[in-house]
Amino acid sequence: FNDRFDASFAAPFDAAIAQSLFTHLHEGDIAACFAGLRPRAKPDARFWFTYFEGPSDGNPEGPSHANKGWRHPFETLAALAAQGGWRAERIGDWSHPRGQMIAVARPA
Repeated sequence: FNDRFDASFAAPFDAAIAQSLFTHLHEGDIAACFAGLRPRAKPDARFWFTYFEGPSDGNPEGPSHANKGWRHPFETLAALAAQGGWRAERIGDWSHPRGQMIAVARPA
């Protein structure tokens, strides 16, 4: 991958996971991730992603960064997924030690 989430080099996939990635990305980069993965997803693919759930009004200013943390309402992530050609479903708590939630997206 790269910072544009261009996955054109990758083989079609059945499953992918972004664990503790969306917690460091602003909404524009999350949208780019969904859009970049979608063309490589097989029709029955699953894309699991973790995130910190909460209001986004306290998120950092500026670009995505590994040393900054973002919170997102699930509804925002579901809307970004839909824009990128996915249908997201909240799974929720999966006993992550720092309280991250998990969701899964399927091609729309």
